[in-house]
Amino acid sequence: MSADALREALAGLEARWSAHGVDLRELLGSGVAPDTLAPELRTLGFAASDELTVWFSWQGGDDGSNRAVERRVGPAMDAVRLREALEVRLMYLGLADEFRRGLDPDLEPPDLWDPSWLPVINFGSGGSLAVECGAEPTGTSPVWRYETSRMPGRQIAGSLAELVAGWNRLIDDGWWVWDGQHRRWTLGPDRPPEDLVDFQI
Repeated sequence: MSADALREALAGLEARWSAHGVDLRELLGSGVAPDTLAPELRTLGFAASDELTVWFSWQGGDDGSNRAVERRVGPAMDAVRLREALEVRLMYLGLADEFRRGLDPDLEPPDLWDPSWLPVINFGSGGSLAVECGAEPTGTSPVWRYETSRMPGRQIAGSLAELVAGWNRLIDDGWWVWDGQHRRWTLGPDRPPEDLVDFQI
C-alpha cells in the first residue's frame, strides 16, 4: 500500500465520523509540515517514510500548550502528536534499559521497546501502536503493537494504510459501535475477526 492508499483510508475514516456529526480533523487539530517532520526524525537517525509524512501532515501538530486533549480515533485509542511521540519513545527506551539492567540482561528488542519504533497511537489501557522507522526513506511504515502487560511486541500491519483501512472495516462491520452521548466509537460486544483483533485495544 502507498501514501495515496493511506490518504484514501484517512478520508474514509473522516467520513465515518462525519456521518455522526463529528469533524475528525477539527477534533485532532493541525498537522505537521513535512519540513518540520524530516529534521525531527533525522535527529533520531530516521528518514520519514511517505506514509509517515502523510500521517503527521493529517494530524500531530502542536498548539504550544501542555493541556491534555483527547485525540480519539477509535475506542480508547488516541492519535499521538509528534512531540508526544518523541517523548513516549524515549520513555519506553528508558524503561526497557531499566528492565534489562534490573531483571533480565538477555532481553533484546522487540522483547521490550525497539529503538526503531515511533508511537502513533496510545491505548487508554496502556501500550501503543508504533511505526517502524529506518535510516533510508521508504514508501510504507510497518505497524507494531506494544503492550507493557504483553511482551514481546508484534507486527500487526504492513503499513499505516492497512491499519486505517482495518479501522474502517471495524466500523462498517459493526465491531465498533457509535456512542451518541459521548460522540465517539466504542467496542462492540463481540470479538472481531482475528485479522482485526490487534487493530483495536
